[in-house]
Amino acid sequence: MDRIYTGFKSVDKNLKISKGDLVVVGGMPAMGKTCLTCAIIEKTISNQKSLFFSMQTQKHKAVERLKQYVLEENKKFSLIENVVDFYEFLMIVAEIKLQQELDVVFIDNFSDFVRCSDFSASEMVEKIKQIAKRLGIAIVVTDVILEVNDIPMYRNILHKQFIKHANKIIIVNKIDKLTDSEDMAFELEKNGVFEIITDKNMDKYYNPYVHLSFDYKLLTFDEIL
Repeated sequence: MDRIYTGFKSVDKNLKISKGDLVVVGGMPAMGKTCLTCAIIEKTISNQKSLFFSMQTQKHKAVERLKQYVLEENKKFSLIENVVDFYEFLMIVAEIKLQQELDVVFIDNFSDFVRCSDFSASEMVEKIKQIAKRLGIAIVVTDVILEVNDIPMYRNILHKQFIKHANKIIIVNKIDKLTDSEDMAFELEKNGVFEIITDKNMDKYYNPYVHLSFDYKLLTFDEIL
């Protein structure tokens, strides 16, 4: 299987991820980046072999929920909760790839991953991209994107060098950041509707994009029926 899926039909229609791709899931803090990657694993776990590196020092509720789901469903899935440097990461990925099939690797909180290494962000992204290509896997990383000096988040992303070199980009964004109608924004956000922007070229911010619903209790995303 050369194609990698997110498990969300509306996202997969717009975003065609292939093995060998580096994919960045970006967004402001607490926007649901980790929750989205956990949801992707849950929805694709029967068809795609995944490896998840949780680089966050504090345990994330969505990761704990994912672990419980995997145990209950008796699914095969590899989770590394310790912060690792580049060489540990490479050894773990290579070992699992040799022992069993591996389709996609998730790195939650890429900035912390970079800080744990001796490489610059640009050097790290090149090494990650080489690993993806040589091993024939997709690598998905999450990273915080902030609004700086009134530059909107979707424009500021172009100024982050290691994200600019990604093959695919997903931006997780609350609906009220896009709509001009306060009433509409309130109703949509009340119902847990998030924008998932899937455009590599951020100059074309509004196309394509999809809406996904967010369950605040379960900390997961789903399609809007």
